[in-house]
Amino acid sequence: MKINSIQAGPCRVTLSPHGVSYTFGIRKLYLTTTPDGRKQVKVRLPGGLRVGKTFGKRRSHGHH
Repeated sequence: MKINSIQAGPCRVTLSPHGVSYTFGIRKLYLTTTPDGRKQVKVRLPGGLRVGKTFGKRRSHGHH
């Protein structure tokens, strides 16, 4: 499974077998849209700790 990522300033586009995700981050705050349509907010705290929250439901791809 190969994952490709393109970084342009504070924006990153990641291509994976699951789809495309988009991340925008400045300093210690990152906002991500996942391939399945969810939104994630992540904050980096001192000591390397990361705290995050995911919003939304996974989109169904119609597989039964």
